[in-house]
Amino acid sequence: MARSSIIADPRNLHVRPGEPADSPALRQIFLRARSLSWTWLP
Repeated sequence: MARSSIIADPRNLHVRPGEPADSPALRQIFLRARSLSWTWLP
């Protein structure tokens, strides 16, 4: 569980300059990456 969250992290940390970290687009990317990380679990 912890390993999958670490794998999904770098993707979520990409923030464009001037874009708020809590923007809907980044939130959607974060949720999508987190749901993908769950499918990677055996």
